[in-house]
Amino acid sequence: MTTDQPASAAQEQPADRPNKKPAEPDPPVKTSAGGSPKEAKRQEGPSQEGKVDTGGQPAESTEDAAAQRPAGTDLMKAVLTRTSEHLASEHALANANIALQINNLVTQASAPRKTSVGTDTLNRVRRTFVAPQRFLDAWEVLADRHLLLVSGSPGEGREHLATFVLDAFCDARVRRLGNGTLAEVAEADLTIGGGHLWLGAVGEFDQRAAETLAERLRKADGYLIAIWPDDRACPPELSDYVAEPGRPDLDAVIRKHSGASAVELIDEHAVVEVRQRLSGARQAARLAKLLEQVSAGRKTLDVALGEVDDPTGEVADWFGDLPGREDRAFALALAALDELSLPSVVAGARLADQLIQQSEDPEGRFGLQPFLRPSRALLTSIGADLVPGKRETGYGEVPIISVRLRRRGHAREILDAVWQSFPYLQEIYLDWMNTLARNQDPYVRERVALVAGLLAAHDFEFLRSRLLVGWAVDDDPRLRRAAATALRPPALNEQLREIVWRMLDEWAIYDEDGTDSQARLRLTAATALGAPVGGTDPGRALDLISQRLLSHATNLFDYEVWTATALAVSELFGDGGSPTSDAVLRRSAEWAETKEAGPSNVAVTVLLGLAGKSPDRASADDRRLPPLLRAVGRSTDNLEHAAILWRLALGHSRLAPAALRGLRRLTKHVGEEADGAHELTTLVLAIPSTDRELRTLRFESRRWAEDEHLPTFTALYETLSRRSR
Repeated sequence: MTTDQPASAAQEQPADRPNKKPAEPDPPVKTSAGGSPKEAKRQEGPSQEGKVDTGGQPAESTEDAAAQRPAGTDLMKAVLTRTSEHLASEHALANANIALQINNLVTQASAPRKTSVGTDTLNRVRRTFVAPQRFLDAWEVLADRHLLLVSGSPGEGREHLATFVLDAFCDARVRRLGNGTLAEVAEADLTIGGGHLWLGAVGEFDQRAAETLAERLRKADGYLIAIWPDDRACPPELSDYVAEPGRPDLDAVIRKHSGASAVELIDEHAVVEVRQRLSGARQAARLAKLLEQVSAGRKTLDVALGEVDDPTGEVADWFGDLPGREDRAFALALAALDELSLPSVVAGARLADQLIQQSEDPEGRFGLQPFLRPSRALLTSIGADLVPGKRETGYGEVPIISVRLRRRGHAREILDAVWQSFPYLQEIYLDWMNTLARNQDPYVRERVALVAGLLAAHDFEFLRSRLLVGWAVDDDPRLRRAAATALRPPALNEQLREIVWRMLDEWAIYDEDGTDSQARLRLTAATALGAPVGGTDPGRALDLISQRLLSHATNLFDYEVWTATALAVSELFGDGGSPTSDAVLRRSAEWAETKEAGPSNVAVTVLLGLAGKSPDRASADDRRLPPLLRAVGRSTDNLEHAAILWRLALGHSRLAPAALRGLRRLTKHVGEEADGAHELTTLVLAIPSTDRELRTLRFESRRWAEDEHLPTFTALYETLSRRSR
């Protein structure tokens, strides 16, 4: 018979260590952040002079922040208590990825956003629609299946067609849906008798997913049209749901979009030549609008025809025609902050307006003009709406009123047009991004960082040297995160991908004589190997982490690198329902079974990060589960790997108390707000490999039950008691 013993009730009495005891670092010595136990070198890199306006948010000095940050193993313990902060960054990156239409992000599932298509838009579509060659194919598929996947080439007017057909089927009750993936659309997301235009990612969408969604639509008497991605072949198994309408007659499109005065120009010889080389409906509509400007005397015919092939020309014209300074500032802000809260967008617009005025009057002779235009007038001028919605945070969903551009993809178009057509605004926009990257709101920071990355596609070296390196070597972890996030778009660019990975490899190399700036580049590399860049190729990220970031140089800085690395790995883990989640558990278990300090300490800290993640829903199932338990329930291999990590953590001389708090938090999540009781019991029973470890877990679970009287704690204690008999 065994008796309970409080073997882990205090830090001085840890449970038995596993057979392979984790290596403990030598006592740290005071050193520079570069890793050399020599005299600390002066920080190198760009200096930040003067005070910075943080766009309406209070700023914290880097000296104060550094003084308040924990050190050593306390850094690792803090991973558990600061989970909500890190989850906020994950949610913010996912939100930015969707809003800016950046693909291939490892993220947690989120509810589809819903926006009604306005009367003005529907009237414009009815007035200008031209049926394509195989229009009836699309009509019949939707009528028969309630679900239509429209394939084709860019510029063929597929979204225009989808809006027209849904309007006809559903009597003007048309809504746009986005966020998450197409397979995640649930019955609750559908409007009874309504039409739904899917503008989000398609994701993993197979025949079973199509049949499930079609059945949900039939029950709701609704219809849904999704635009199939241009760069992805549609599987043959989905042929019953697919139509490729083709492009409409382009001359008819031009005449539909042209006013009476512009029609006279259509048969001009120069115009006929341009009409013959048009590639799609979008270009045809663009030509019609340019001819309108010619007939109004705002452009010459030669200039207008030269702009037909310029994808940014139309938006540049629109931006230049905005009525006032405040309108242009609002457009600049919304190009980056589309779909964020109204206060965030207004604060960003005021900052942009201030920077524009300062550039035009550097000596301040005329003073700053106030930002007086009311929100309603600005929204009308820019073509945006106020939309009630929700925002995911580390502590749950909160309601917000967001500002949303009416036209899909308009934010990216504004960015490209401003950058290419208004060079004088480039430095202003860089200063604007540099300021907002310090904002307290992670949604603002992640959005601005991704915008910097998108602009880097135009001139990577300029953005890298002008902005990204300065962020990467800063002592402020918010700026290092911004640098990491900004590398995501270039990492998805075919021409820049290998450049980004080589750069991260160089940043991650440990240099015994390195400077403070080089040391912070290692931290930035670790952060980037989470979702920002690592999410584009998780296997490569885990390999690079193993090669570069698990070394031990006997100094305080090791703990910062290990903690940043562990946070990146737990971010890669996602919602626990993907093969990447399996790979993270497998690799962490491999690190745990080494006798080296770096790998074993990172493995324990990864576990703390996973234990602290809040329950969520995933595309892999329809249950609200803590991500770690979702992974454990997926396979016996995951269960074994998780048990190895828990044994290492509970046997760690310094981190065992934090590991017990993590297990308690995981158990409490199941008891209060999530499913997963079976997965939790299976995991806890797999952890102990000795009688003492079993007694420790039983003692702790009894103490938890006595403290909080949760049924989950009591059930866990009773299960462990039966196991020990």
